[in-house]
Amino acid sequence: MKLFYKEKQGNKRIIHIGKIKISYKCNLKKVYQQKCIECEELRQNYEYLKRHSDITKLRPANGELRLFQIALLEYCNSLIKIIEEQHFQYFLIAGTLLGAVRHNGFIPWDDDFDIGMMRTDFENFNQFCKENFVNIDNSMLNINDTNFIQKNYDLIDFYLKKYPNQILYYRYWEHLQLFSGSSLKDLKNLDIFPFDYYKDDYDINYHNSYLKELRKKIQEIGNISKIIQYLDNERKTNNNIVINSNTILYGIDNTFSYTKEIKKFFNKKTFLPYTKVPFENYKYFVPNDYSSYLNQEFGNYMCFPNDIGYSHHLDIRKQYTTNEEKKSVDVISDKNSLIEFYLIDAFEIYHFLPIYNELLNQGINVRIVAEPCEINSDGGWFDYNTAVKILKELNIDYSTKCNPNAAIAITTQRVEILNKYKNLKINFSYGVGFSKNYFNNSRESTDGFDIKFVHGDYQKNLIEKYNLSTQIIKFGYPKFDSFFNNTPDRNNLLKKLGINTEKKIITYFPTWDEDSSISKFALSIKELKKNFYIIVKPHHCTFRIPEKKTDLETLYQISDFVLDGNYNFAEAALLGDIALCDIKSGASCDVPYINKNIAVILLSSCYNLDRYSNIASEYFDIVINPSELVQEINKILINGFDKNKREKFLKEVYDNTDIKHTTEILINLTDKKNINEKIMRYDKWKK
Repeated sequence: MKLFYKEKQGNKRIIHIGKIKISYKCNLKKVYQQKCIECEELRQNYEYLKRHSDITKLRPANGELRLFQIALLEYCNSLIKIIEEQHFQYFLIAGTLLGAVRHNGFIPWDDDFDIGMMRTDFENFNQFCKENFVNIDNSMLNINDTNFIQKNYDLIDFYLKKYPNQILYYRYWEHLQLFSGSSLKDLKNLDIFPFDYYKDDYDINYHNSYLKELRKKIQEIGNISKIIQYLDNERKTNNNIVINSNTILYGIDNTFSYTKEIKKFFNKKTFLPYTKVPFENYKYFVPNDYSSYLNQEFGNYMCFPNDIGYSHHLDIRKQYTTNEEKKSVDVISDKNSLIEFYLIDAFEIYHFLPIYNELLNQGINVRIVAEPCEINSDGGWFDYNTAVKILKELNIDYSTKCNPNAAIAITTQRVEILNKYKNLKINFSYGVGFSKNYFNNSRESTDGFDIKFVHGDYQKNLIEKYNLSTQIIKFGYPKFDSFFNNTPDRNNLLKKLGINTEKKIITYFPTWDEDSSISKFALSIKELKKNFYIIVKPHHCTFRIPEKKTDLETLYQISDFVLDGNYNFAEAALLGDIALCDIKSGASCDVPYINKNIAVILLSSCYNLDRYSNIASEYFDIVINPSELVQEINKILINGFDKNKREKFLKEVYDNTDIKHTTEILINLTDKKNINEKIMRYDKWKK
């Protein structure tokens, strides 16, 4: 935790020096000017990326959005099977077609699935839906109602909950939709849009004027059912809409007829005969000349759009989710939770997750708590937005307020973080380090806690020397248990990152604080690029903290590839043949634990090794002088590294305790009536 940092609150700035806070006002005009400069810099960065990037090479979505895309695809594919079995003809349109052509699947930020049908198929399929699926009655809705959108979503939510995971038919005045799910939270839908044939000599300007008049009339009518009847009658009596011709365009009951000025009609040959193209794991029908269609719809569709990265429908749906549903989607507040993991940083989520999941599996009422910065016990350090993003991507229920009466509260930091809690307070060590003042091995990470869980004998022996009343229990390294159960293939990881090299790979794990090796070893590591491929895994703080911008820029200059600060650490440890780790960093112990086949060299930013435990020099080569780095690497290339030493190191530093052992201890402690009695029993577990 930083002793000195600045915090923004509106037009105020707060300087934190330890527990002292100094508040002062800033000049809003200067802030505005600075923001304008920053926006212009971001715009220039974006334009540069657009010029020098290939949009077809973008990686697929990840996290919550990717999970949604996969679920949506499976649902829509099941409906398309029905459409094909019933001999209705369809074709991909809009962003779904663009994704198929440009990305062989979903646009990375897209969140819907659109198909079109010519009029005859559309009307027949519409009738089929009425007869075979649950009909949503929207006859009472009026588009002029100020709360129309909210009422519309509430209606859909009502039917989803009444008919969970069934297919729901909803006829809008501009298209039809087929919904499925158990609420708005997991809603999936297929959008179907009608297309019509028009007279070949029909004037597009007249048609645009006609659509404007229709829009006015639609607003006057208001009621959805009456609008549908009106448009149906209008279409049937319009002499310019015909059964067949060489001219195709959206129907007057198609959303796209009203969302933009239509410049020209489509030629029949653009659509027919339909052809199939790949989309994710399937193949779907698309317009015959899909390139002409996409050019007319999007212009140069191989360029980056202005709305890159924005998932329209998911964001809108969340905006109009009912208040009760919002609580279940975004925040879970459970005043009766027995065990709480209190976050003060996003990285802790992965550390807590294995124990959290095991407790859930055993039916324990457990919560991860992510209190916003303004009420978080850490005093402003918490990266709340990143933590919430990760929690949502992992689909984890969390609380934005702690339960002070929880039987057990757990943190990785000082005991003061848990001052809000009244009962048992536990510290989970999140790593082992060689530094004698390494936080997880220190008195300050232990004093005041009822229990401290550590990774093995080395850490346990260090802490027991303080003779504190805290009970010390070994719990292995649960953070990496699931990783070892399903260890990824190194070559596949490199392929995903787009790394293809014949050189030996050196992975560099610098820490972020005053003992970082970056400035001292930068030139030596840059020199290694001649013969090695350099991958850097910066500390997440190097990305987050503005003061570390220079260090981050240096890392980009000296390496071939820089991993994101939130890139999976365990996977990063698998990438290299040789690892360079700051002796001060927890990576110095974690990398050889994760990858038992990687040679490890420790880098020291200072010349005084008395600051570090003798165990470091006993098991690893330490480089103090940057000029000796190449020599140490060559020695490893010739002789390899001592694997017997590695085994001894791992046996001394890490324990193989099972996760269930840890959860059993925690579960036995959740009986509030016997908390004090159970504290007395810890000695039995120690023995």
